[in-house]
Amino acid sequence: MVGCQLATVDTVNQHCQQQNTDKHTDGEGFYGAGGLAPIPQNKEQTGEEAGNRSKEKQNKEQFEHGSLPGRAISGAITLSKDQSRRRFKWMLLGMGLLPLPLLIMLGFWQLERAEEKQQLLAQWETGKQSVLKLSDPGVTRFSKITAAGKFDPQRWWLLDNRTRQGRVGYEVIGLFYPDYQAWAVLVNLGWVSADVDRSIYPQVKLPQGAVTISGHATEPSQPLMLDKTSWDGRWPQRLQRLDLAELQHQTGLELSPWVIRQSNPLLSDADLSWTPAVMPAEKHQAYALQWFAMAVALAALIGWSLRALRNEDVGI
Repeated sequence: MVGCQLATVDTVNQHCQQQNTDKHTDGEGFYGAGGLAPIPQNKEQTGEEAGNRSKEKQNKEQFEHGSLPGRAISGAITLSKDQSRRRFKWMLLGMGLLPLPLLIMLGFWQLERAEEKQQLLAQWETGKQSVLKLSDPGVTRFSKITAAGKFDPQRWWLLDNRTRQGRVGYEVIGLFYPDYQAWAVLVNLGWVSADVDRSIYPQVKLPQGAVTISGHATEPSQPLMLDKTSWDGRWPQRLQRLDLAELQHQTGLELSPWVIRQSNPLLSDADLSWTPAVMPAEKHQAYALQWFAMAVALAALIGWSLRALRNEDVGI
């Protein structure tokens, strides 16, 4: 019986070993159903974690060296914007420097104009001190002139585009024959208003017979011509400017190089309010002060901007 029991025990052991071998072959083993599966899964998770750590380390190194694409582009854009902003500010500062010399030049130009007007008015006052004849060789600009003679009653001119206090009109130019002279002289008899209808000329009646003119010797002005002068042979003739050579050709007379601006009224409706300087010297000086003030203000603004830019560059 003992032998039978031993045989039975061996048989059971062999059977158990066979079952364990079959279960191990099926992938279960002593870990139970599905017991072998967690082992490979843990290995895969460990490999993924190692890979992630490796990538994080690599990204960290790239970021520290500035080679990470996304962050590097962001940093470059930020740097580029700062540089562009600074360059734009410097460009504006450079553009602000351009008008500075122009403002200074305009200021000095106004001072020069003021000096010219002062000299002109001084010459005008000097001319009043003595009275000369037209034939006197000492006649200069603004010299006071008197002469006896007569006007041509048929031939005279209307100097166009002349204004008084905002009103449009003409200056009446008479042809005067001085006594005992072989030449004639043009006399400005004053300003008269113009009609709204350009085809209607003002009614002007020149002095008749012997008359004495008294005025100042002036040079014919040469303003910009708005229209070419055309003459149809009728009098009076409308002119844009006094061209002595052309007028000598029209009249067939030798004309004096001076135009006498009448100071005593010879026409009832003529305006004789004339001055050699339309704008006084004081006004030019005021304009010069304005230009210089603007130049000083601009220079102060440029200095403040330059200091601000320098402080920004050094990070203050």
